[in-house]
Amino acid sequence: MPIILFANLSREWGGGEKWFLTVGLALRARGHDVRLLVYPGSVLERRAIAAEVPCYPIAARTSSLLNPVKLCRLKRFVKRLRPEAVMLNASHELKVIGLVAHWAKVPKVIFRRGVSYAVSQNLFNRWVIRHAVTHFLANSNATFEANVKAFPSLNQKKHLTAYNAIDLTAWQTVEPAPEPGLIVMSARLSPEKGIERAIEAMHLLQHKGANAHLLILGEGPELANLQALVAKYELESEVTFAGFLEDIRPQLKRASIFLFTPHFGEGTSIALIEAMALGIPCVAFETPAMNEVIIHGETGFLAPDGDIEALSGFLQQLLNDEAMRQEMGQKAQQRAEKHFSFDRLVDQVEGFLEL
Repeated sequence: MPIILFANLSREWGGGEKWFLTVGLALRARGHDVRLLVYPGSVLERRAIAAEVPCYPIAARTSSLLNPVKLCRLKRFVKRLRPEAVMLNASHELKVIGLVAHWAKVPKVIFRRGVSYAVSQNLFNRWVIRHAVTHFLANSNATFEANVKAFPSLNQKKHLTAYNAIDLTAWQTVEPAPEPGLIVMSARLSPEKGIERAIEAMHLLQHKGANAHLLILGEGPELANLQALVAKYELESEVTFAGFLEDIRPQLKRASIFLFTPHFGEGTSIALIEAMALGIPCVAFETPAMNEVIIHGETGFLAPDGDIEALSGFLQQLLNDEAMRQEMGQKAQQRAEKHFSFDRLVDQVEGFLEL
């Protein structure tokens, strides 16, 4: 059985790390020999070990390109392992592991991009993408188009758009009922997630007299700044930080509306798909690829990026109309079932790898 090596050297846990672990586990369940290249001590390493997925801890970053000894060791490791395919996650995996896989003559070097903007258009990235990468896997059409525009050589390689997905069965068995006025977000509290824009929208809703409460699920480095912003707007009674939860489903199911306010495009956001699977209408900014997940006016609303007034207006419209929330929630769930099934994603990846 040929080895498939998934390389994800992030120290944090996020959507990309979850994708690599869950898709890797699913392919292993189908009989494929999937292994993980991980950063030592990372959350992904701990979860891979707990799931009994073979993993190799490697402390490699972009700076490793300046360390020829480390690169030679990595090359020897990959040559000994002899994988049929290497799947790369982000910019530093592209540079370091992509280069090493090329040197080791790995037949399939797959670059997976999970955000809808291109990696830096520097000379090294151009060289690696042109000469080392053999396959390109995008998680949205917007992701594919942005990267092909930056690196036209990708269009000549085998490529696939495969939307992020979830195990719908696991999400549709959650019992709590939606609570009127409860808006929920699920995101890492980091600058790119734009949580401060959601708090500003809550400030506008408060001035409009709306009966609304924002529940934020997640943790991250921006917590103190966000708490200060809540205090500035005197929203302590209207905004709750719930922190990191191992299982967010019971809290998410309480939502009447799911809110998503990132500064940058994220391809097909898993957080949005999870909310849709629970039958929750979604409101978001129209960053790249959002219209591939949310159908404006049908499964939720898309406000022009950065337009807090429009965003709060859509939230208020849904808060005031229970029938609209129910209808949009049903259509959101139907869309999740049709387009974002995890089995469908694994079928696509398996076929793409020609296993």
